[in-house]
Amino acid sequence: MDIYRITEEINSIAASLHEDLRNYSNMRDIDKPIIVSACLLTVKYKEEGLFDFGVLNGDTDKTDGEKMYNLLKRELSKLNLNEDYVKTMMECYSCLKNIESINKIHSKLGITPLKGFLICIENNLVKFCKNNNLTDDYLGIFYSQFMSYSGADGQSLGIILTPTFITDLFTSLIDLKPTDIILDPCYGTGGFLISSLIDLSKKGVSETDICKNNLYGYDIQPHMFTITMTNLILRGCETQHISYKNFMEESSEEIYKNIGATVGFMNPPYAQGKKDITLSEINFVKHLLDSLKEGAKCIVIVPASTFVDSNKTNDIKFDIYENHTLEGVITLNEDTFYGVGTMPIIAVFTAHKPHPKDKICKFIDYKDDGYISQPHVGRIHTPMSDIQKEHLLKVWNDETDADKNFCIKTTVKKDDEWLYNFYHSNLDIPKKKVFEEKISKYLSFFFSMTIDGKYDLFKDEIENAKYRDIETLQEKNWKVFQLGEDFVVGGAKVTNDKYIVSGDEIPRVTTSMLNNAYEGFYSGTLSNGKKATINKGKVITIETASKGATFYQPSDFIANTHVMTITLKNKTLNQYVGLFIASCITNAINNKYYYGYKFSKFRILKEKIILPVTSEGNIDYEYMEQYMKNIISNKLLLFDSYRM
Repeated sequence: MDIYRITEEINSIAASLHEDLRNYSNMRDIDKPIIVSACLLTVKYKEEGLFDFGVLNGDTDKTDGEKMYNLLKRELSKLNLNEDYVKTMMECYSCLKNIESINKIHSKLGITPLKGFLICIENNLVKFCKNNNLTDDYLGIFYSQFMSYSGADGQSLGIILTPTFITDLFTSLIDLKPTDIILDPCYGTGGFLISSLIDLSKKGVSETDICKNNLYGYDIQPHMFTITMTNLILRGCETQHISYKNFMEESSEEIYKNIGATVGFMNPPYAQGKKDITLSEINFVKHLLDSLKEGAKCIVIVPASTFVDSNKTNDIKFDIYENHTLEGVITLNEDTFYGVGTMPIIAVFTAHKPHPKDKICKFIDYKDDGYISQPHVGRIHTPMSDIQKEHLLKVWNDETDADKNFCIKTTVKKDDEWLYNFYHSNLDIPKKKVFEEKISKYLSFFFSMTIDGKYDLFKDEIENAKYRDIETLQEKNWKVFQLGEDFVVGGAKVTNDKYIVSGDEIPRVTTSMLNNAYEGFYSGTLSNGKKATINKGKVITIETASKGATFYQPSDFIANTHVMTITLKNKTLNQYVGLFIASCITNAINNKYYYGYKFSKFRILKEKIILPVTSEGNIDYEYMEQYMKNIISNKLLLFDSYRM
């Protein structure tokens, strides 16, 4: 049986158990993974001849949960674990005794739900694995699948689980060595630690030695500690280095000295920085980097917003840049954390080496990872997943080249936004179609305005657009320009919505992507008797609320919020040049910005476009004007032919 069938079957069993927990018990979400972890350990000890399911008979004086509790206490005490570790785990396992619904004989089952869970695991999971001669750590695999299934179901467990394919990717991005000391300061269910264990064991290191020497971790919650310890014990791993401490309250100097970690893996808690900046994701990243040995590799998975422009966190990002080295950033699929609604990225650093200004970093678009999204489960492996991962790793390790639509190699500045989208702009020469589409929309807008009696908006611009032969787009020389350096970028002056009055005088430009961003016409006099704030026409407008819709505005206008303007430094725009440049901006930013990553003023200033130039290397306004006149002339001729 291939891995896909195995995974599918194990996931089906996990889903079935998840449903049983819903139907036959009444417990808190936080207790579900604890109960399942206890059941998995109990099955493990039963398989080893240390327990008999026959003793679980629904007694009221000594419940099934008490019997399981005593078994776990006895067997865990035999392991090479810190006494406090065992005490903490048993405190979490006390729910076995305390949840009444799982210890009463269920009328439909004829046994207690707790015994039913055990039988489900044994009859389905263990039997399946034995029948298919699976020798892998199937209990651990099942546990991970169960947590994945439950975590994806609206994060019902209160856990944002790092998917296994991501934890495995982490260990693939660096070559773990037997001497490496791995630190996960927010281990959750232990995914990174387990992947590291598996990776090192495949390289010939005994699991006993790995647990003794290589794995360290922190987590603030005792139930997370219990889940992770269960995950390790199911794989025969005993460790003294997994604790339930608050990483952010531990001194980086002490961690550096006492652990000496050479590898850091982390998925920090999300969105805590909204209330407390010290708990922001970037602060977690900095604290981890500061805690590692010099030259250590650090890989984190965080929201894409972590390394973008922010007045609150820029100082932290600058500190990281000045003390550590960014190796690269990989943008993941937005469904990686299924149901969470955030775009995650993987960032790779080298600790305690200031970022060289000439350092070439990789920024990769890995949204197309080959996985598919399945409701209530999340990302599902497909054969394409392996192909895409192999390509990613080859590009990351400089074993193969990739085009700019997958990987951009560039130097970075501390005030850059460390994202693929920030560095990626389409700087290919635009196709003729790009300009034709912009002209078509503008002419439709022009005709509709003219029909509505608004021809005067264009009277200073309209002329007989005569065709003249010029160089093609491909024959022309082009050059890259930065909007913030080569143009005048400003914010449109806003008139308070509260006081605007409908009228027939002045158009209002908004964040709309239609009708040249017009949202109707208004009076120049406000309801409070004051004059409306008027913005001069003959400018390019860009909406900054989402995708950056770009238009040429022929006339003066009232502006809504989230509207920026672009003008020339030493020349007045006309409709032809304005439409040409607007087309080039649209071409450069196509599919680059979205609601969660808006085309803000900061990003407009940094954005680059490609424009035609003269033999001296200056922007060729004459060429742009004539090129657009040619398109308009052809379209008007076509229009006239239809009228005839």
